[in-house]
Amino acid sequence: MGITKFTSAVVFTFGILLLLVIAASFVMQWTAAPVENGPKARTIPPKCDMPALNVGTVEQFAQRLDSIFNTGGIDAVREYVEKEFVPGRTIIITSALAGNTPSEMALIDRELRRCDTEGAALLGVAPVLQRATATASMNDDVQLSHQSRLQLREPFYLTTWWVQRN
Repeated sequence: MGITKFTSAVVFTFGILLLLVIAASFVMQWTAAPVENGPKARTIPPKCDMPALNVGTVEQFAQRLDSIFNTGGIDAVREYVEKEFVPGRTIIITSALAGNTPSEMALIDRELRRCDTEGAALLGVAPVLQRATATASMNDDVQLSHQSRLQLREPFYLTTWWVQRN
């Protein structure tokens, strides 16, 4: 049996429709209006009247957290972080990554959590200190850092969200 005229017409019509769809997709792709990049959204830190807090180097800050923990446990660390790491406050830290020059950062938020000796958060346990601004929106300019203290009898880590000031 040969190909009938009906079968030929169906195949021909399907082929034409397929070519039209391909052509339309190319036209739409190449002639679509370019997306205009407006001004980038910035995260504005909360206001804070406290003076800048200089925590020294990363190593000095880690030693400070260890010292506070050794004298008063995790509750003392929570009190220190809650009192000193206030959203909006400028934190000055010296890092080898920044060429051993002090960097100023505006603190957006902080959270203190218990973790295991590998640094994994104990998710079934509430944070020792919850974020102050959990609903704050954060854009691409916000950076995140963790300070883990895993060798202590109650391992914990401090997470800070911040934007660069200088």
